[in-house]
Formats: sequence, structure tokens, C-alpha cells
Amino acid sequence: MFDTVTYVEGRDFLSEVPVDVRRGKVYLEAEAGGLPYSFVLDTGSPTILTRKVADALRLEIRGQSTGVDANGTPVTMDLAVLDRIKIGDVVFRDVPVFVFDDVIPGAAGCLFDGGVIGSELMPLANWQIDLNRERIVLASDTGDLDHVEGAARADLIVSGYPFMPVVPHRINGSFADNALFDTGNTEVLHLNARAFEELRRQGLVDSVSATASGVFGGSAGEKAEDREFYRVPLDRLSIGELELVDLEVWTRADIPSLIGARVLRSHVVTLDYSGGNVYFSPYAAVEAREPTFGFRPSIDGEVVRVGFLRAGSSAEEAGLQLHDQIVRIDGADLSNVSADELCGVFDYLLSVNDRDRVSIEFKSGDEVRVAVVGKD
Repeated sequence: MFDTVTYVEGRDFLSEVPVDVRRGKVYLEAEAGGLPYSFVLDTGSPTILTRKVADALRLEIRGQSTGVDANGTPVTMDLAVLDRIKIGDVVFRDVPVFVFDDVIPGAAGCLFDGGVIGSELMPLANWQIDLNRERIVLASDTGDLDHVEGAARADLIVSGYPFMPVVPHRINGSFADNALFDTGNTEVLHLNARAFEELRRQGLVDSVSATASGVFGGSAGEKAEDREFYRVPLDRLSIGELELVDLEVWTRADIPSLIGARVLRSHVVTLDYSGGNVYFSPYAAVEAREPTFGFRPSIDGEVVRVGFLRAGSSAEEAGLQLHDQIVRIDGADLSNVSADELCGVFDYLLSVNDRDRVSIEFKSGDEVRVAVVGKD
């Protein structure tokens, strides 16, 4: 795909970089071609620049590639090579990048300033993600890092290009599989459908605690097709020496399973590429299941709709149906989302998740209704 070899300047480095979590993503500041931008850190993605950055740097487009996004939707992007990315004091050279158009469907474009720091860069350093102290540390030697000695260890497998980090795990003491460690995913474990069916076939899970339909989350491509999801109770998830108990996890249609960013809410995670290890050092309790409203709003053109709905939730019992238009939430007018309001509406919808109860005005067919929905 690329006729370039990415490398890092210098043999010895130890650099701390501030991070913050907003819009459900982990952000850091980095320089692309000498210009500062805010980037999403996403270990489940290749490195991506927005079109405005590629144009500002006058990058030569070398071709195109089509892949699939988090919802399995095909996405075609241009390909280029960036001479220099600087993260903290660490300089990466000759980095292959995908170029992502800024004008994209829905609110995904609101997430990106510079783009995505992705998996191609990962094997060139050891990365410690510490959201407790709001930092990432890049090190040439894992021995220079805190939170490694005494931490739970798991194997780290590096896939082929774009070198995404893969971690073996075991479910309920028996079923073994590999999962992508994906900081762009919001779950502890997002269980792929094939693994779920095998767990049922082996009798390792015998029930589901909930079903849902729609689209699980936003992604880079066009609107994905509606799918059915299951919330599965797990007695035990073992990631190497890390033991997590009494979890409830959602299924996903595509392979592989994902170990996601919710682990970062409770553990400092160190990706030790030089030694082939992942270390998990706890600083808080793991959330077995986060209470939700049972629905997720999504921006569909100029309106907001119910994009995901859990059966039996307080939202469904209040009368919401999949694809109903949401007119207002707690009095905020969402009836007509213009292009210049899109990111503000997107942020407002995310802020609603911090509330325990909301009033929703929605349009179901030709009928406009109002309901109060609480978390469960």
C-alpha cells in the first residue's frame, strides 16, 4: 500500500503528553508537519488526517483505499505520507496517513480537528494511557514507566498493517478468543456475534439481559443499516492476569470483539510493544453496567431521531420507537438542525447523558407526544 518505512527519531525517549476526554473520545495535542492540532487517540484505527490538514500541508495524494468503519460501512479515503508527526517530544517520520473529508454525513465531522493518531505509530514506542492523571506517556523503555511493576499482565499481539493491538482473553473460564484493544470504542468488551453464538452453543451463557435495535454508535461512513444487539451477562472476563467479574456486555455484528475505553476509566493501561505485554494497573472500580435511558439519539440530516432503542427500557415504555423524530429534550429545540448548529447539537445530545431524567418531545408518525424518561 505504501512504499515508505515509518520510524521514530532517537533511540531513548520518555515524554509525557496531556490528554482529555470529551465527546466520548481521548484527545491529545500533536504537531502534523510542524502545525499544532488536536487529535483523537484511537488504537483501533489507522492514522488519519482531515482534508483541511492535508491541504494545509500540501500533501501529495498517492492513491485511495476502501475499508470499513466501526459499523461495517464501506469508507473510501485518499492515501498520503506525512513527513513528520510530533507527540510530546517524540518525532515520528514518514507516516502513512489516510485523508478524511471534513464534510461528512451526520455529526462524525464534529469529532475531528487534526484527525486520528492511530495504530501505525504504536509499535515504534511503548504507550501508557493514564486517564486518572490525564496523560499519556511515550517511552522507549517500559522500565522507565510507573504502574508496571505489580500490574496485571496480558499478552500483546501486533497484527499486520496497520499494526492494531490484539489481546487474548477468556470468557467464563473456558472460551478463548482474541480482541482488538480499541480506545475508540466505549465499552469494556464489545462481544462479536460469532463469539456470542459459540458461547451459547457451549452453554457458557444461557440468557441475555436485554435486546436492542438500531445503530450502536456513530462512525465515519454513511448511515449504517439497523441491526439487532444483545446485552450478555458474563460471570468472568479474563484478560491475561486481569480478572473482571459480573459484567454485562453488548454484542456487535462484526469480528473481532473489542476491548474498549471503559477499561481506561478504571485502569492505567500500558502497551509494552518492545516486550509484547499489556499491563493493567487499577485506580478505580470497573463499572459492570452503566445506567442509560435505553435510547440513543442520532443526527439524521437536519433532524434528530431515535437511532438505538433497547427493548423493555423506560424509553420504549414511554412510547419511543426506533427512528421517531426527537423534537425537544428538556426544552431544547432540536426540530431543525442546520449545518452551522450541528456540532452544538451533537455536544448537547452528549451532555444529556449526564442527567438522570429527561423530558422528551417526539414525533411518532403524525402524532407529537411528550414523555419523561429516566435511566435504568
